Amino acid sequence: MSGGLDGYAAIWKYKHSFAAIAYSSSTRQWAGSWRCESSAQADLVALDGCGPGARIVIHAQNLVIALAVGENGAWGADGNSNPRYARRRAVAACARFGGTNPHIVLLIHPLHGVQERVEPPLSSREADPTPRSTAFERQLEMTAWGAISLSIRARAYSYAIQKPSALLAEDEAIRQLQQRAGTDDAMAVSGHSTFLALAQDMGRFSFGCNEIESQSEAEALQSIDGHRSSARVVLVIHTRAGVRKTA
Repeated sequence: MSGGLDGYAAIWKYKHSFAAIAYSSSTRQWAGSWRCESSAQADLVALDGCGPGARIVIHAQNLVIALAVGENGAWGADGNSNPRYARRRAVAACARFGGTNPHIVLLIHPLHGVQERVEPPLSSREADPTPRSTAFERQLEMTAWGAISLSIRARAYSYAIQKPSALLAEDEAIRQLQQRAGTDDAMAVSGHSTFLALAQDMGRFSFGCNEIESQSEAEALQSIDGHRSSARVVLVIHTRAGVRKTA
């Protein structure tokens, strides 16, 4: 099973994996950052997107981070490697600090970016009407997420492409696999505007992720005992363009 996990872990080794969320209690605006080279850079990008009076409420490396805001403007933020737990903990933190009807307004994956986002209230945007193209807004313009899902026990896999977030791509790929194979042990690997490859050697699997198709295949094969001769690539997708190879 370790062969299957090697490729998954390798994707998390991407060095630009700092993320941050900024929030302004006075204007009730929020913004964030991801794929930053340092915590300081992540903070600057998030603050730039949030406007006057903002402060950093959370920053982290290799963690999904979330901001919850109550109807009264109180907030709570937290992070976790699992996006669902990050959401729950942020909502709980907001309630603990007096937030009424807290809800998630921003959920950010350190590598894949915004997973959930609620637009700030119109009144808060009118408080800072200056039009500007911030780094945060430019990051939001990026789309084309895809994912490959895998069940090692069932030796089955599926995929999803052209999704607006990594979380939605992974959920869709897992759902497709569960419908096809009736399995409950599915895992998924996602990427943005890139190639994802899945290699198999008997009951072992591994993933590759690269902007070059041949390199994604090489990475997947290399993760199985240094490219054993019996290993083969069984699936390659481009997260925007679709399936490029299937066994």
